[in-house]
Amino acid sequence: MKVAYISNLPFADADFPLVREMQRQGVDVYFFIYVSVYSHRATLVDIPEVYRKQGIFPATVYEEFKAYEGYMDMSKVFVVNSLHQSDFHPANIRTMLSLVSKIKKLGVDAVNITWPPRRNKMLLYLLRKKLVFTLHDPFPHSAKNNREFEFCRKLAFRWIPKIILLNDAQTEKFCEVYKFPRSRLFHARLGKYDCINYLSEKSSSSQENLVGLPESLRGQKYILFFGLIAPYKGVEFLLQAFGKLQQKHPDIKLLVAGSGRLYFDESLYRGNANVVLMNHYVPLAQLASLLKNALFTVCPYKDATQSGVVQTAFSMGTPIVASDVGNFAKAIENGKSGVIVPPCDVDALTGAMADLVEHPEKLESFRKYIAGEGLERNGWEEVVTQYLNCYEARV
Repeated sequence: MKVAYISNLPFADADFPLVREMQRQGVDVYFFIYVSVYSHRATLVDIPEVYRKQGIFPATVYEEFKAYEGYMDMSKVFVVNSLHQSDFHPANIRTMLSLVSKIKKLGVDAVNITWPPRRNKMLLYLLRKKLVFTLHDPFPHSAKNNREFEFCRKLAFRWIPKIILLNDAQTEKFCEVYKFPRSRLFHARLGKYDCINYLSEKSSSSQENLVGLPESLRGQKYILFFGLIAPYKGVEFLLQAFGKLQQKHPDIKLLVAGSGRLYFDESLYRGNANVVLMNHYVPLAQLASLLKNALFTVCPYKDATQSGVVQTAFSMGTPIVASDVGNFAKAIENGKSGVIVPPCDVDALTGAMADLVEHPEKLESFRKYIAGEGLERNGWEEVVTQYLNCYEARV
């Protein structure tokens, strides 16, 4: 089986372990990653400056990708490098045509994409018969809900022969809303985002494990929110719940770490020394330190279908308190690896956090489960089998 796998930097934390397991199982996989002047810092890599040539190059032209040479075979991993912001710039169009030509010459059995083609990437429809679309979100969350994006999604649903849905909890609703035939729909799931473990093992001493942790949190008990800050993430409900938690547990701190606009009311955190904000992109090695030292992490989302935050936290053995939205209740086993609460319910969120703070033995049992049965449950072997079944299926 020969596969071309094309994706974006924000999905790299899910893509790298998937591609590595494909390699391990003998799949001849060519991995292409888009890097551009407007997308070069996300999840696994923090590229300070884009390589000053337009085109398709071995990923190791970037030192940041060389860091993963001990994690997976990088010899068939490439960057699709763009120096121009406009998708319609002639150079960007030529690069996409080169990508299509390269894939045709490879003679692959399947071309797996992870985002609905738009603008110059619609040239990928020249490979239409072999396209497979991995759909992370069956329904766009509020941050991505715009006309152009939804048009591109619907076009992909119509033109791409096979779709791999990573959220089986919403299968029926997806097929009903988009009138999508079940015969063209396949299922897979996300596995453990273990790149963070690979980087973490490189800095294993207790002192190095504190690198990137704010001084005000060293030796302190804290709760963690991490990831892009956006209105659908419900950070304002977390801040309200934490305010109530503080009344009973004034020694507990809250760390909110991630880039994005601080859209919520300043009064929820201004003047509160127990709320620490790191409002910037958090490199993976630093995130490992934040997760290692946290009591637990919180996903107080108002709407979502799933989140890589869950698999990232589990990779570091960190329990999760999350809203009952999308696929969270399947990804997080309530009472085993974390706690599920109703969305936008401040009292329920306060109660769940207070219960874990007051019963550290529960947190310890969650960590043991995540490291044991949870780890087996989140392996990639079965996931690759699901992908290969899709690639080989006739529709």
